[in-house]
Amino acid sequence: FAPVRNQYNHNQELVRLDHQFSERFSMFFRFLKDDIPTVEPGGFGTGSAIPGGAVTNTNSPGRSFVVHVQNSFRSNLLNDAGYNFSRSAIHSIPVGLTSYAQSPDIKVNTPFPVTLGVVPILNFTGGSSVNGLGPYDEFNRDYNAFDNLTWIKGKHTVKAGVSVHRYNKTENAAGNGGNNYGTFSITSNGVPTGTSAYLQSWANFLLGNVGTFTQSSTDLIPNLKSWQTEAYVQDDFRYKKNLTVYVGVRYSLFGAPTDDNGLLTTFSPAAYKLANAPAINSTTGNIIPNTGNNPSLNGIIIGGKGSPYGDAVSNTNKANFAPRVGLAWDPFGKGQTSVRMGYGIYYDAPIFGMYEQNQFINPPFVQSINVSNTTLTNPGGGTVNVSQSPLVLRATPDNMLTAYTQHWSFDVQQVLPLGFSIDAGYFGSKGTHLLGIVDINQARPGVALAAGLKTGAGTIFTPTDTPRINAVRPYLGFNAINAVQPAFDSNYHSLQVSVRTDFKTGGVFNLSYTWSKNLTDNPSDRSNAPQNSYNWHDGEYGPASLDRRQVLTANYVYSLPILPHSKGAVAHVAKGWQLSGITSFGTGLPSTVTTSNLDPAGLGFLGSSQASGRPDVVCDPNANAPHIAGLNGQWFNTACFQEVTSGNVRPGNAGRGIVRGPGYAKWDISLFKNINLTEKTKLQLRWETFNTFNHGNPSGFGSTNRTSAVFGLITSYRDPRLMQIAAKLSF
Repeated sequence: FAPVRNQYNHNQELVRLDHQFSERFSMFFRFLKDDIPTVEPGGFGTGSAIPGGAVTNTNSPGRSFVVHVQNSFRSNLLNDAGYNFSRSAIHSIPVGLTSYAQSPDIKVNTPFPVTLGVVPILNFTGGSSVNGLGPYDEFNRDYNAFDNLTWIKGKHTVKAGVSVHRYNKTENAAGNGGNNYGTFSITSNGVPTGTSAYLQSWANFLLGNVGTFTQSSTDLIPNLKSWQTEAYVQDDFRYKKNLTVYVGVRYSLFGAPTDDNGLLTTFSPAAYKLANAPAINSTTGNIIPNTGNNPSLNGIIIGGKGSPYGDAVSNTNKANFAPRVGLAWDPFGKGQTSVRMGYGIYYDAPIFGMYEQNQFINPPFVQSINVSNTTLTNPGGGTVNVSQSPLVLRATPDNMLTAYTQHWSFDVQQVLPLGFSIDAGYFGSKGTHLLGIVDINQARPGVALAAGLKTGAGTIFTPTDTPRINAVRPYLGFNAINAVQPAFDSNYHSLQVSVRTDFKTGGVFNLSYTWSKNLTDNPSDRSNAPQNSYNWHDGEYGPASLDRRQVLTANYVYSLPILPHSKGAVAHVAKGWQLSGITSFGTGLPSTVTTSNLDPAGLGFLGSSQASGRPDVVCDPNANAPHIAGLNGQWFNTACFQEVTSGNVRPGNAGRGIVRGPGYAKWDISLFKNINLTEKTKLQLRWETFNTFNHGNPSGFGSTNRTSAVFGLITSYRDPRLMQIAAKLSF
């Protein structure tokens, strides 16, 4: 049993038990308790500027235990079985002045009961908001049982196994934009002018006058669960002394999630019926009242309530077979050369968060109220506004195709003279059915303009025109429908070379170089939707966000040969020093240039869509660019980008990732020595310097450096982690 508390206020408790029942039968047990308590002065996920207002106490506790049993039935037959449980969580409790616990005298007669622990939000025109958040609780639980069998027979080593997971995720809407506590918007209307808008809205607050009050009916709490089962069999066949062949297959069954609370929803194009759609006012873009047949639920399917997938809202793909093959070959049989190659398919389980986002946004489980011209004491007593604006929806795929990647490799390792060795190889992969988000309710390019929905001069739509595009969207009655789709691809190709040598005096030196190219048609699973949902494979295909074309890295550990054979006090201090470091150079990362408030094709992405617009590119922005961020931060030719001109009814032609950021150079060097004072106490001396120049992150150009000297006295009692005393001097 070993409790640990480190300098990051990170508490851990570990229980470990090992037992050997016999020569052939053994087991071990591990239990880990992990807590990370923090205090957020501005509130968890809130960042409030009001001192003492939105303060939260947050903890991220982790709990896990594993029982592992090994049984050797025979000398060539081994079984390894066990059970794992792990739980991660986030618990955030409001403790500031905006919490009801600290402000019990604030009583608000809201239209819906408040089940959260903070007072309603106050938004002031021209000033800071008074807000809070919580309680917020998120849980992720994984129950896993597994069994693996290894059988050695002649030249064959056969392995087979199965792993079953029961996964559970739950969190409440408070941490995802839920508004059950309510929001008062205090405007400057009705107050004499002559002062700032904030002072006018503050005067309305003192009078109890409210411009608008909004509230959600409940703090929605999904409770998602899923079965995930995988099984495999493989054979390592030592065909010859210098040749081993590997063949195997893995089967993955990732069950579609269900919700114990019955809150699963999605928008299904197959369930949408145009005959049930409402009529749209082409002047305002709003739904014409009393038209359509229950239009807010047109196309919405609910797990366990008429869903074609039972308690789920998507199918379970049952054809996920993943073969793997490979070989290791010593062509000369001298142990100096190794040729390795392999190919495999690997499936990936879908993320649960995308289903939760549906639940937090889609009808019908949460209603919202919007009241104008009301008061602080009776927020429901004003004018109740019935919004006729089409809803924004989230969707997950009906036909879930499991994302998978194909990996392949070929490399050669060779021992060289003078203690050197080299490894050179080609490594590649191909991603298929990758998740990405698409606004499936964009209007087709040019349709909105042809329908006369553009106001004013020119052909370019602006935020003012965007609501009118609702009249020509494919799924009438809705605004943007941001749908996660398993429809994207990626590929990666690389040449990787590394050289290694060992120093005779002690230490090692490694030099690695990678040239690679990583392309995709969507860099994210739930954001950055394609500009044009009707042409994303060609229009969005470009460098992935991690596409750093070249990287050169050297790392080394070198024992300084100072007085190697000397003894005495001077030698005790002078010898044994170790120099280590990492030096790395890399080319820049890609960036995408976007526009704001411009929609030249009339697609309708301005507003609530996950898509964004692009400009036209008229020259190569990277040609003759400095690639070094100057004082003005300009590291590419901005003149190469122009707005799409009026009359060109199409999206901008600038591709994704078209701009290449500046590269980086990084040096980390350390000089280190431990001086043993007693058996349990040692003096640690360290000098470190870190320098990064012109880092490729567009938000952090320039150079950074830090140098520090550390003098540490480290002592231990039973367990060396239990007590550490250190003094650190940085300059």
